Amino acid sequence: MSAIKKLLTKSFVERLISGIILVAIAIVTIMLGGDVLLITTGIISVIGYFELIRVYKLEKSVPGIIGYIATVGYYILLKLLDGNIIKKDLRGHMGMESKNFIGEYLIFFAIIFIICLMASYVLTFPKYKADDIMVCFFGFFYVVVMLSYIYQVREIKEGTYLVWLIFLSSWGCDTCAYLVGVMFGKHKMAPVLSPKKSIEGGIGGVLGAALLGFIYATIFKKYTTSYIKEAELLNGKYENIFIGGHSQGACVTLYTGYNMNELIGGVVAFSGVLFPEIEIVGDKNKLKVF
Repeated sequence: MSAIKKLLTKSFVERLISGIILVAIAIVTIMLGGDVLLITTGIISVIGYFELIRVYKLEKSVPGIIGYIATVGYYILLKLLDGNIIKKDLRGHMGMESKNFIGEYLIFFAIIFIICLMASYVLTFPKYKADDIMVCFFGFFYVVVMLSYIYQVREIKEGTYLVWLIFLSSWGCDTCAYLVGVMFGKHKMAPVLSPKKSIEGGIGGVLGAALLGFIYATIFKKYTTSYIKEAELLNGKYENIFIGGHSQGACVTLYTGYNMNELIGGVVAFSGVLFPEIEIVGDKNKLKVF
């Protein structure tokens, strides 16, 4: 009872209300996807980048302005990729396909970005320090690039379902860590850097996020399993489907073959094993293993 009373604080209520608002915004924008999500994520990225460099009093600096321009330019590049103006196919993986791959252009983009930052450092020397340039540079990747993957995951095949794993892992971990930490936290994790965080809260956050991800995957597995759609393309003939892998991929292949509800044509496994702990679904004696 005392543990529950610890939760009923002003801070918890504020977190709860803000969380509900954020979830509502996330549901609407992510379900709509497309330009709505791209613009929303872009705006949040600009705000997040601003808040980060403001800590170092760089929000009105030349390097900071270059960072804002880079943020806008990065999202324009994402839009161009989505619109097939720049064509680059991303290799299919587990049945997921994407029209384009931002990673191919991100390195070149980063080079141009750092050149511009270093030019501002030289031309305004000694107004800014090397540390200021690094904050603006790495802050771009920490905030802008990371947030952009919400849009990028949403736009890939099956992204409507997969994108929620981002929020379950981040918000789920944060929420579970907070709840467990407030109720049971006794041992400090990082007393100097973050004195309120506890080891118990950290463990609770990781386990809680893992549990949420497992529950979500269990519920929506049928919507993100590529072999089902492949079977549809083959007129429902699962016996025409073959999957394969090497080493760890072979283990996954064997697990998939024996754990599916349907009997597929066979599996090809190199240097892998079927762990005895794995439960075999149905009668799989007829499954061909190569």
